[in-house]
Amino acid sequence: LGFPESRRDLLLKENLGLRGLLVVERALESSVAQSAVAAGDVLLGLRIHESASGAPGGGAKKEVLVQTFTDLESALDAAVGRSVELLLVRGGDAIDVGPVLIEDLFALSPSGILECGSGVFQDIPYSTARASQLPLGSGVLAAECGFIFGPKVPDQSIITDVAGRPINSVRELAELLPTIAEGAYFEVRYIVKGKNATRKQCKMLKMQRLFAHLALCHERQTDRGVLKWERVEVPFVESASPPQQPPPQAGSNGGALDGRRTRKAPTLARIIFRTPCELATDIIMDKQESSGSKTVERAGVGFLARPGVVVTDRHAVPQPLGDVEVTFNQEVTVQARVLFIHPEHNLVLLQVPPLPEELHTVAWLQAKPDDAGTAHTHLEPGTSLQFVGLDACGHEVVRRVSVASLSLPPPQAAMPSGPPRFAERNCEILDLAEPLPTRWSGLLLHDDGSIAAFYALFACQMPNGTRGTRSGGIPREALLQLMQVDDACKTVPALGVELEEITVAALRHERGFDRLQATVPVEGEANGAGAPQGP
Repeated sequence: LGFPESRRDLLLKENLGLRGLLVVERALESSVAQSAVAAGDVLLGLRIHESASGAPGGGAKKEVLVQTFTDLESALDAAVGRSVELLLVRGGDAIDVGPVLIEDLFALSPSGILECGSGVFQDIPYSTARASQLPLGSGVLAAECGFIFGPKVPDQSIITDVAGRPINSVRELAELLPTIAEGAYFEVRYIVKGKNATRKQCKMLKMQRLFAHLALCHERQTDRGVLKWERVEVPFVESASPPQQPPPQAGSNGGALDGRRTRKAPTLARIIFRTPCELATDIIMDKQESSGSKTVERAGVGFLARPGVVVTDRHAVPQPLGDVEVTFNQEVTVQARVLFIHPEHNLVLLQVPPLPEELHTVAWLQAKPDDAGTAHTHLEPGTSLQFVGLDACGHEVVRRVSVASLSLPPPQAAMPSGPPRFAERNCEILDLAEPLPTRWSGLLLHDDGSIAAFYALFACQMPNGTRGTRSGGIPREALLQLMQVDDACKTVPALGVELEEITVAALRHERGFDRLQATVPVEGEANGAGAPQGP
């Protein structure tokens, strides 16, 4: 093998019956051995310092020859906490390197975790650092990312920076997260775990304290020597400053779309709703969300109905428990809370902070809109309307459309399993003759700018239990009921029954009505003549 004479004599003297020797393959990144050994070095033995200090020339030294992994493991276990010198052969030359401190492997193993929003975080284990070629103490392993980190950061990632600060342990992460203000966005840098993982990725996350419960759990040894888990709650810092909203600027929305418009269109808003899957009590989820997703996210469109109140649909905000973001004109983003969800109609009221009136136009400033001078207030097939809304990316779109029909939605069949979900009832849904692309939502306006209907998205549960979506217009009459709803009064009129359309032929054939009486006066009654009996 080209060993020097001193090393060869040492092996022959011990009469080890050689069947092979240990060769260095690689060293852990940024470890004490990285500067001592190199790939290809042949390890013959260890020179163990009897004193814990390991100072050169101090204390007795004991040489231990190693041939197998068992020999090396036994020698290292006996030298924990002390320094050793490595007896190597490198390139045919005998070298002694060290001293190298032998660390306790149990001390390098994580003994605590941080819980955050149904997520579990821990210090980087030795096995992970070895497999990924990362130094110990260079980040935090996200075993389960949970609700806060899960939407953007994959599980088993190594988080290195949070909010511009390096994170080396779960305790540093537990100290930083409580200082992030509610609703504030913060930057996260992470590495996807894998061999030679060195490239960092960056994402922006949102702090939602309602779903970000923090707790540190660590092992503690009792007086009797028993290991016991101890849980410590981590409170949020109440003095954290609120997130800074970008200054509102004048946008292009609200201006006249053509010469026939005399009023400004109400300000449209992009709605984003998020909630943890385990709290999705009234949401129809698809297969991906039901099979391992941690977060349910919905997006939709709303409009400013009155100062501080936005109207949207139940497809965008399906339940009160969740985080709701409202973005106006793609410029101003505010946090909203659910004020009221209509029990029968596909309508939701959101409360938002006050906005500058000179920049944002509301739909109604009073309980009833001023319809003076409006030429078209009754919707019927063929009525021409102007669609003003947002597409799936939040860009404003305008299109000329016409009414195809007004009809009650068909009754929803009972699901074979699971709780019943919301279904639209007792509201004539407006369908358009010119179909709009999927996920478009907004307002249908008359030529003078008055609102005819809110073109919303309807989420429905399919017979196989999956989620379906359809579009339709909710007439203005249904919207007017919501104008009186506020924190003091949250009641709306409701029939308490479900109506269904039926044709005259079905009445005759299925219900036994052989003859229907006319209920509207016909020509002849005004002249005193008997009214002919119509079928």
